[in-house]
Amino acid sequence: MKIRQRRLGSLLLSVVMLLNLFPMTVLAAEEEWVQIYNASDLGKIVQNPSGNYHLARDIDLAGAEWSPIDSFTGKLDGNDKMISNFTISDTTASNSGLFSSVGAAGRISNLGIEGASITAGDNAGILAGENNGTISQCYTKGSISGNKYVGGLVGQNAGTIEDSFSRAEVSGKDYLGGLVGASSGIVSHSYAASSLLASVFNNYLDFNGTTGYIDIPHRDSY
Repeated sequence: MKIRQRRLGSLLLSVVMLLNLFPMTVLAAEEEWVQIYNASDLGKIVQNPSGNYHLARDIDLAGAEWSPIDSFTGKLDGNDKMISNFTISDTTASNSGLFSSVGAAGRISNLGIEGASITAGDNAGILAGENNGTISQCYTKGSISGNKYVGGLVGQNAGTIEDSFSRAEVSGKDYLGGLVGASSGIVSHSYAASSLLASVFNNYLDFNGTTGYIDIPHRDSY
């Protein structure tokens, strides 16, 4: 019995020594990225808005009415590519843009949008009607018209916008911004060179929800 115990003890000691020599390494699973090649691929994001997407080519959406991607909580790496010429024409719609809303976990980066033409209601932005996530190194060009909370990049922002800009024609009635219509979030190292046309000027830029014609509390943005 003692011999068996000694053998068992020796075996356990050998196992411990081997584990010390060759420690176990737990590898994190690599993220899967879906390649976006055309308009059809782009439209399929709605089937899995929490996925990871990589824009492989420039995409021209001319000739079709675009349906905004809702509740996006995944990642879209634009890969310095461009999406162009999409149209939205619905004055009753809220949260209009390429994305209707970006959730807190959503990340959109390295994306350009040109030739967009949007006519919408409240919360309208060429990239997103409402942002609660992170938008980085993106730009927009085109025209957008709405009612309230209308911006060249984002309609309402409660997330983070960084290193981005807009050069769009923006029109509406209330809370307009060349970059963002209204924001309680963070805007940094970003700017707008947009023309604003409004029937009522309550705010050109209302970045922190306070009243005032121009209020940009975040540095390096204009």
